[in-house]
Amino acid sequence: MARQVRHAADLAWVPESVGIHIVKVEWRAADAALVLTLRTGTQIIDRRDEVVALGEPDSNAIALMVACAQRHGWLSAAVHGSEAFRVAAARALLAAGIKIVDPPLPAEEVATLLTQAASEASRPPASPARRR
Repeated sequence: MARQVRHAADLAWVPESVGIHIVKVEWRAADAALVLTLRTGTQIIDRRDEVVALGEPDSNAIALMVACAQRHGWLSAAVHGSEAFRVAAARALLAAGIKIVDPPLPAEEVATLLTQAASEASRPPASPARRR
């Protein structure tokens, strides 16, 4: 139980815009998986070397899957599923700088997304706004 609570409390890696859609966090010791349930009922199962969506993954589910991949330092990923899901997930992963094995996108789009991600990663973080 303590491990479940620790995982539930340690979601700082999840973007706030996605985190607000998580309704349940569970640690499954049987397969060493973090299970994140979204308001839509879609579950994201993070096993460190594999991230799976059960249900109908929308943009929030895909963003959460990308956050899982980033959290584990993935440099590349293979995407499986419907064509629409593969395209949306590939775009999100590429925008995060994660290369796709056999991407379902034109080579030019892949190159553009990776270049944009590299450019954004090299920028210094924006300083917080100050009150005057």
